Amino acid sequence: MTIELKAKKSRNVKIISLIIMAINIAVMAAWLSNFQSVLSAFSGDQFMGFTSAVSFFLLSLGVLTSQKRSNSILLLSKVAIVSVLIISVLTIGQYLFNFDNVVNVFDLKFSSRLPFWVSICFLLIGGAIWGMHSKSNVINKITQYCY
Repeated sequence: MTIELKAKKSRNVKIISLIIMAINIAVMAAWLSNFQSVLSAFSGDQFMGFTSAVSFFLLSLGVLTSQKRSNSILLLSKVAIVSVLIISVLTIGQYLFNFDNVVNVFDLKFSSRLPFWVSICFLLIGGAIWGMHSKSNVINKITQYCY
C-alpha cells in the first residue's frame, strides 16, 4: 500500500511541476515578445515579473528533476535550486546594501525587479527544497518548517 501512495505522490508532484513550468514558460515568452496584454490580463497590472517567472521555473525544474535517481539529473536539480538561491540572495543584497548585480540585467530589460519579500520567500523555499534531500534528520526537520 505504501508503494502505491509513493507512486501516486510522485506522479502528482510531476504533474504539478510540469504545469508550473508551462505557466512560467508562457509568462517568460510574453515578456520576451513584449506581449503586455497577456501580462496584465488578470489585474490590469503585471501579475508576475520576469525574474519571478525564471525563479518559479527553476524551482519547479529542481523539484521535477529531484524525482529521478540518476546522478546527472540530480545535478541538474541542484544547479536549478542553487540558481534560485543565488538570485534571491543577490536581490536581498541589492535591497539591503544598495548595490547593483547580475539580476539587474533582468530589471533593466524587463523592468521587473523581484520584490524584497518575494526574494526572501524564494530563499526559504529554495533552502527547503535543497534540505529535503539531505541525509541528516536534523536538516530534514528544519527544512520542513521552511517549506
